[in-house]
Formats: sequence, C-alpha cells, structure tokens
Amino acid sequence: MNYNEIALKKGGLPFRKSFAAAFFAGMFIAFGALCSQIASVEFAPVGGKFAAAAVFPIGLIMVVLVGAELFTGNSLMAYSVYDRALGKGALLKNWGVVYLGNLVGFTPDCYAVVNLRAVEKLVDCIGGVYYNVPREMHYDDDSQNLHIHINQGPQYLNGENAVKVMRFRVGNDNSGYYNGDLGR
Repeated sequence: MNYNEIALKKGGLPFRKSFAAAFFAGMFIAFGALCSQIASVEFAPVGGKFAAAAVFPIGLIMVVLVGAELFTGNSLMAYSVYDRALGKGALLKNWGVVYLGNLVGFTPDCYAVVNLRAVEKLVDCIGGVYYNVPREMHYDDDSQNLHIHINQGPQYLNGENAVKVMRFRVGNDNSGYYNGDLGR
C-alpha cells in the first residue's frame, strides 16, 4: 500500500472512527509522557534522563500497535494533496478531527490552582511550619518584587517564607532542583 492509498483510507474514515483513533493516540502519548516523568524523578540525578528517554516510547509503541492516529503522522497526507490523490477538504477535515482528538486525549491528569496569599495567611494562622529546607535558596527578581533568601536546613517558616520555598525553582547562580518542578 503506497502513501496515497493510506491517505485516501484515512481521509475517508467516518468522524467517529477518526476521532476515537486520535483520542486514544493522545491518551497513549500522555501515558508515555507521564511514565517518562516518573522515571526521570525516580532515577535522578544519575540516569534520570536515560530512564525518561527509555520509557517515553511506550506511548508511541501503543499508538502503533493499536493503529491510533497522531496528527504528526497525518501531516504527511499533504503529499497526497500535492499528488492530487486526495482533496484539500478531506485533508483539512482529517487534520481537524485528529488534532482535536489528540488534544482531548492528552488532557492533563490533574492540576491545582493555589492562592498564594491564602497559603501565606494559613501558615501564619497556625503559627508557622517546621520544614527541612533541602537546599540554599537565593533568588532575586526585581520585576516581580520577589526576593528569596532562605538557608538550607530545618527551620520554622512563617507564611511569607513558606510561599517563597514553594515558589523557588532556580537560583541566581542556576542552582536549583535537578528536574525543575518535578524535582520539587
């Protein structure tokens, strides 16, 4: 089967089949990405990047085994339009359905919206929190009026400093958490 025949087959799929295949592809890629993130943290700092790279293809393998539809692969259908084997309308319909299906299938597992002022007030309300600060935290950003200077080690944090610990990612000297937000 040449690429024009494949493009015609994909371009002629009913909406439900095309969307379902795209949805599962997005879900499989999300699964591979989640496994990759977990592996990078579990094996950090030695071997974290290798573990993440070794695990991510699980999602791609599942896409291939099930025959799911990824937008990146379907973008090659443009060659069939160039060869005049597939109409532009069929191509755009397929791209739209597959893109939407991939997007819906790749929804985040969860997210949280945190009101930092509320956290600060809550911590102050309970008299502070005892926390073993894992590293030196020194960061200055005048544009945000954010200045973090907290030493490493066990200590009581008031609300303001607890929020600063929550916000810290990378210091002025590029020191910080190995895997950014995942490392935190």
